[in-house]
Amino acid sequence: MLVRDFIEVPAPLEAAVSALADPRLWQRALDVALEPAEQVVLARFGIQGIFGTPAQATEVRVGGIAHQPRGTIVDVQWQPAGEVDWVPVVQGDVTLSALGPRLTHIEFNACYCRPSAVSSSPADRVVQHRVVEYAVRLILQRLADGLDAVVTR
Repeated sequence: MLVRDFIEVPAPLEAAVSALADPRLWQRALDVALEPAEQVVLARFGIQGIFGTPAQATEVRVGGIAHQPRGTIVDVQWQPAGEVDWVPVVQGDVTLSALGPRLTHIEFNACYCRPSAVSSSPADRVVQHRVVEYAVRLILQRLADGLDAVVTR
């Protein structure tokens, strides 16, 4: 399955690329406490582990930065840290491109395979896909918040 989302950040491209190269930004984006509404949605669908909460540790791998004509690309992968067969392995990339001197477009493109433990019913597949989309949206929002904090310092 494919998942795609994007966000625009009021930051110069160079500052955004530099900040995304720092693993601490990713750690803060992925390891903050969930807001109450987020906790409810994730708990309802049983995948709190996507964000490495105590319920389930998740490994997130962030690759090096590659500059291409379409933008600056960072490879990203997340997967369960242990023997869990209900959290999908997600592989993708984050692409940064300048929309102006002080505006950066951040796009997340990824694919994932449905875990074997998840039912193959259409309703279950739809719910899981919505949860993965939600996780990607949260990651982008937290990266944007982190970039905003770095740029305004």
